[in-house]
Amino acid sequence: MVEALAKDIRERNLLRAGDRVGVAVSGGADSVALLRALHELQQELGVVLTVVHFHHGIRGAEADKDEVFVAELTQRLGFECVIGRGDVPRHAQLSRQSEETAARELRYRFFESVLRSGAVDLIATAHTMDDQAETMLMRLIRGAGLRGLAGIHAVKDGRRYVRPMLGIRRSDVESYLRKLKQDWREDATNEERKHFRNRLRHELLPRLKELNPNGVEVLARTAGIAQGEEEYWAAEVARLLPMVALPGKPTRGGGRASSPADETIAFDLEKMNKYPVAVQRRLLLEVLRRRGVDADSEHIEALLALVRGKAKAADLPEGWRGVRSFRELRIEKASAPEPKGQAYEHPLPVPGEAAIGEIKLLVQARLEHVPPGDGAYNSGQVAGELLLRDGFSGTLTVRNWRAGDRFWAGNSKSTKKVQDVLQQLKVPAAARKSWPVVALGDEIIWVRGARQRPVRVGFRGQFSRVVVEARELE
Repeated sequence: MVEALAKDIRERNLLRAGDRVGVAVSGGADSVALLRALHELQQELGVVLTVVHFHHGIRGAEADKDEVFVAELTQRLGFECVIGRGDVPRHAQLSRQSEETAARELRYRFFESVLRSGAVDLIATAHTMDDQAETMLMRLIRGAGLRGLAGIHAVKDGRRYVRPMLGIRRSDVESYLRKLKQDWREDATNEERKHFRNRLRHELLPRLKELNPNGVEVLARTAGIAQGEEEYWAAEVARLLPMVALPGKPTRGGGRASSPADETIAFDLEKMNKYPVAVQRRLLLEVLRRRGVDADSEHIEALLALVRGKAKAADLPEGWRGVRSFRELRIEKASAPEPKGQAYEHPLPVPGEAAIGEIKLLVQARLEHVPPGDGAYNSGQVAGELLLRDGFSGTLTVRNWRAGDRFWAGNSKSTKKVQDVLQQLKVPAAARKSWPVVALGDEIIWVRGARQRPVRVGFRGQFSRVVVEARELE
């Protein structure tokens, strides 16, 4: 395993003589093996090693033992150890993310702080070939383009992060550690089937191996092929984009008006239509990526309809839009005016109802008991879920939506502007002005027509769902 690791490091130029490498060590088998292998290769590679460990604040005493284990191992090997701590459950609740996403976010914040401190030049993480296969398969199931199927890259952010073990199988990792008589820490949450990746690892991948014993290697190899394709497309898009894209807006004199604050960009339709749709799609994706717009396939297809002349405008996330004129497709920031419909705000008791005379609507809220066996709700693992403790006052608010309101729908991975949700629901402009939402303080928990955000109320360990419904007043 050490020889294979050294070969990959040299061939990919992952580590260079003189590098100060922060080795991310959780205490699990993969990261412990990476540390022990780099310890063996340290003189050969000419690098300086520092251990970095992050305590997520999730597993209580077990996580404390992980920290002690890593600190003692680091001391025994003669390295420095930098330890960070975070409260993942609290961060997940405040940011309305899953614990898995929140953990990754806080962990990489810690890594960034270590990099900024100058203690290390780069961070090495212990992602293996099995992780690569799982990531690719997970993205394939959820729906991804070629960029997503490229999986985990060996180098990230200009060599700020490297993954030297992507060519190593997890089974080889454990064999290596047993040969060294080196123990490691087991994370019991890796066996919990409530996480999608764990279900895939323990249920789907074993079935795949029955069909193809080399299934993991095949998936990892395919991810590598996709990475090569992505490298080609990145260079090609960088070459072609200046040929078809123009900054700013056209002026009457024939020039273009733009400013540093104006991120409007236009595509010359005559030139765009000379390229295959695959190239058009890549050019559009790159422009949106540079503007921080998280566009999905539906948004790109809407823009392609503009290119083909089948539509005049398309709404995009984060207040952006595409507009077609005779000669160009312009991507610009759309204005987000405050809704001008009749403003209203009414208390909504739980359980109870509120009659909204302004829009002739009856909004009802009820509590639905969550049985003890409903593991998702009772463990707090529902994406976007809002947990209300015993201090909940029992009253919500029904009001018209306001500019800046955000909502985490029950089928979303993150929050969206209510304005974007209403566009997706195809709510007519006239009705949109007074469209109702239900709020708990500043938190939007219900938008009429959208799948309700999960809300759980806890009373002395018993849980209930808050269910909001509406019907027209007669």
